[in-house]
Amino acid sequence: MEGPEATGVPDTWNYSLFKDYLLALSRGKDFILPLEQYPREIELSQEWHKILNSMRDRTAKTRVEHVALIATSKRMRSILLPSTPASGWSSHHVHPLATQIQITRARLDPRIDGYIGLFHSHPPQDIGFFRFKIPMGRLSAGDLHIVLTSPSILAIGVTDGIRNSLAFRTRESITPSETQDKFYDLWEGEPQPSNLDRVISEKYKIALYRGAPDQKLTRTNPK
Repeated sequence: MEGPEATGVPDTWNYSLFKDYLLALSRGKDFILPLEQYPREIELSQEWHKILNSMRDRTAKTRVEHVALIATSKRMRSILLPSTPASGWSSHHVHPLATQIQITRARLDPRIDGYIGLFHSHPPQDIGFFRFKIPMGRLSAGDLHIVLTSPSILAIGVTDGIRNSLAFRTRESITPSETQDKFYDLWEGEPQPSNLDRVISEKYKIALYRGAPDQKLTRTNPK
């Protein structure tokens, strides 16, 4: 199968190209790319990094997730992230009520005409007898179930103490037969490695990216 450069798709997307793809996704599932046409790297804007850093810092202090909708404005040709992410609850996937709060806010914003994904934050996790806290470091199986099954969430990301991660549905993505809770239990019933999101992404044909705070996102899937 031909890679991105062979098909005329740049192997690194600057923020302008990334924004154009997200706007294309807002037009429907027909604009989802095949897995091999996703780029090797994606650059986020400073505005995105500022909001993700804010979410990370808030969650590190409160141990409560925050959710920011990836909203679209076709008229302005813009992608908008809320400057005030909604507070959620500690959970093994994005809490539906936190997402609904952001959707309700978006409907009241005259600039916004739709949404195609969301970012959220993970609190540190306790480990060992001394309750030492470590970052999650990845999307959960419950998070990835959302991007595989939701009619409107085509991209989902997480920010935590060590990295940002972002996952996209692809044309080859496989829809799991399990409910979200059963899918989570299937994959996370026992302690799992820090690369579980990569394992799931390869099995279900998801384009997965990771990057350090304030840095580019790099694709984890093999070419």
